[in-house]
Amino acid sequence: MPTAHDYFTSLSEALGEAKLPLALEHIALLHTFITSAQMQELEDAPNPTERKKLLDIWFEGYIADPIKNLAAIIAEVREWNVLSEMAEMAKRTNQQAVLVTTAKPLSQSLKQMLKAEIGKLSETEDIIFTEDKNLIGGIKIRVNNREIDYSIQNRLAKFFNS
Repeated sequence: MPTAHDYFTSLSEALGEAKLPLALEHIALLHTFITSAQMQELEDAPNPTERKKLLDIWFEGYIADPIKNLAAIIAEVREWNVLSEMAEMAKRTNQQAVLVTTAKPLSQSLKQMLKAEIGKLSETEDIIFTEDKNLIGGIKIRVNNREIDYSIQNRLAKFFNS
């Protein structure tokens, strides 16, 4: 099952840095104003097209298509917690947060050490720690539009593509 980080990464890659802030605002808007009854209605809708039509009716066409697609997928798999997690990630990302992604959860001591080191390089104190099992091991650190990728996944990709 995809995680909030997976959806967030896909959305970021699909839209690019220029359109991502607006998409994140739409995620936050959707998360804030969608009701439990609407969530249930989306889950019960027969297909993604009908789900997107419902979102257009409720939000008067304001929600961008990529976010409607995302909501349709979330409704289909009934994973509304993903929307909550993405809204939180959107909020933090819009505040110039640093995103640290690892394959497994980090210990508090390692998080504190990373915060101290990242604090030396970045003005932000907001650091989001996420997990992505696809990394296998290692770490990715994203600050604004820069990414440092020391993951095993990346190293294997480079090895097999060279």
